Amino acid sequence: MTPIRKYLWTKSLLDQFKGVHVLIIGDVMIDRYLYGHVERISPEAPVPILQYHHEECRPGGAANVGLNVQALGGRSTVISVMGTGFYSNMLKEIFASNGLKSEFLLSEPGRMTTVKTRLSAGGHQLMRIDREQTDYLMPETITEIKDQIRHIIETDPPRVVILQDYDKGVLSPELIHFIIKMCRGKNIPVCVDPKHKHFFEFKGATLFKPNYKELSQAINKLISKSYQPISDAVGILDRELQAENYLITLSEAGIYYKSKETEGISPIDRPVAVADVSGAGDTVISVAALCTAIGLPLDETSHLCNIAATQVCEKPGVVTVDLNSLLQGD
Repeated sequence: MTPIRKYLWTKSLLDQFKGVHVLIIGDVMIDRYLYGHVERISPEAPVPILQYHHEECRPGGAANVGLNVQALGGRSTVISVMGTGFYSNMLKEIFASNGLKSEFLLSEPGRMTTVKTRLSAGGHQLMRIDREQTDYLMPETITEIKDQIRHIIETDPPRVVILQDYDKGVLSPELIHFIIKMCRGKNIPVCVDPKHKHFFEFKGATLFKPNYKELSQAINKLISKSYQPISDAVGILDRELQAENYLITLSEAGIYYKSKETEGISPIDRPVAVADVSGAGDTVISVAALCTAIGLPLDETSHLCNIAATQVCEKPGVVTVDLNSLLQGD
C-alpha cells in the first residue's frame, strides 16, 4: 500500500482549475428547505407541528455538481431533463440566480421535475418529501441529448465529463454507453458518480466513484471500511468495469483510491463535527474531475477530496465548497 503524503489546497492549485470546462450529464433537481420551529404536537395525529419561518431552494443533483465546479474556478455545462410547468420554471430561475446556464435543460412533456423538500426545525430534519419520476426518457429526448453532446464536444470541448446518476431516468444504459464511447474516441476523461441501478453500465470509465454502501450492494457483501476488504471488493468490481481509476468514499474512514500506479486509503486527519452529509458526494466528484482534467495523481486527488468533503459535511443542507476555508497557503 502506497504511503499517504499530505497535500493541501493552495492558490497555485486553484489557478490550474481556472476556466477548466467540465461537462456534467445527469439528473438535476430542486433541493427545497422549509425551516421553522416546533412547540407542540398535533391534536390530529402524534406528529410535530412545524411553525413555518422561511424557505429556500437550491440547485440539486447534477446542478449542485456544476455549482461545486464553478466554486472551484472551473466552468460547468449541465445537460439534463426536467418536466414542464411550475417547478421546471422554478428550476430555470434557480439555475439563473446561481450562475448556471439552463440552455441545455430539456423539458419533456408529461415528465415530473424532481423536487426534494426537507422540513427542518432546531437544526434537525423532521421529514423529506420526494417529488420525482424515475422512468427512462422518451427516445426523442435521448436523441436530443446526444445531439447536444455532439454539439458541445465539437464547438466547446470539455476537458472532462462527469456522469452524475441519481437513478431518476436521465442516464439510461444506451446513453451511458454512447457517452463513454464518444469521449474515449475524443480522449476526454469520463468521471462517474453512480447509483445502484446502472452500477455496471459504466465500463471503461476513467474514474469510478461509488460510496461504501453502493460498493457493498454491488458485490452483495457487507465489508469493513479497512484497506484489504475494500481492495478485494474493488478487485471484484474491476473485473466487470475495467475503469482506469477508483475512488470509494468511506465516510468517517476517509477515501480509498486505486489506479494502475498507486493504491491506499486517504484518512480524515482531523475531528469532524458532521452537520449534514448531503451533497458530500457531489463535492468529491467535482474535485476529482477537476484533478483528473489537470493530471494530478490519484493519491493527491483523494486527499484533496477528503478535505473538501469534510468541509461541506460540517454545514447543514446541500452546500458547495468554500474556497476561503479550503486555502491553506502555498
